[in-house]
Amino acid sequence: MILNKGPPSEFETNNKISNSGGTDMYIEHPYFYEGKYYANIDGEGFMIEDFPDLNCDVEHCVLTKMEQQDIHKVINQLNSEERMIIYGIFFENKTQTQMAEIMGISRQMLL
Repeated sequence: MILNKGPPSEFETNNKISNSGGTDMYIEHPYFYEGKYYANIDGEGFMIEDFPDLNCDVEHCVLTKMEQQDIHKVINQLNSEERMIIYGIFFENKTQTQMAEIMGISRQMLL
């Protein structure tokens, strides 16, 4: 995920987040493949078949895809602020303090 302060990129879809600081933020859901980030390799515009992994056996590929789908289902059940926190801390390597500043709240409220 990339947190942007500004208009969404072509890969962002329905991920506008308005935080208590009054700043609109946009979240990308990147998948890194051959040096590029993609919004979704298993949804609109991109299919998993478009990105073959020649070293992947079928069972491993199916299990990996199922795990990714399960993770996306759970993340999609979170509210936008919770998703923003998860992506910022785990995918952007931001600290809790940095995320609190981005969201316009105290670090204690973030927990």
